[in-house]
Amino acid sequence: MQAALANQQAGLSGAGLGLQGAGVLGNLAQQRQSLGLADVGAVGAVGEQQQALQQRQLEEAYARFIEQRDFPTQQLNLRLAALGATPYGQTTTQTKTGGESGSSLAAGLGGAGSFLAGLAAIGTF
Repeated sequence: MQAALANQQAGLSGAGLGLQGAGVLGNLAQQRQSLGLADVGAVGAVGEQQQALQQRQLEEAYARFIEQRDFPTQQLNLRLAALGATPYGQTTTQTKTGGESGSSLAAGLGGAGSFLAGLAAIGTF
């Protein structure tokens, strides 16, 4: 009986050690998972930094493209603005209101001249 009792105690002791080992393995697995998640987070952060860098490079390239595309228009606008600030020759027109006899006489003579030119063109004059 004593031997059986010693065997049972040894069995219980071995089972206790097995439970402790299982607990240690569980803790190790949990630590491994935590480290794996930390690695994934670090890789994700590096990926975000790379994406941000590429985005800045694309934005700078686009800004240079827009600058080159709009350069001729900007130069034209600069010249047009300079031209607008420079005084240049101006023309003026004057209109006379009716009531002058000279203008109606000139109109009548102009009409008669046109009539005579028409007759000469058709050969009757």
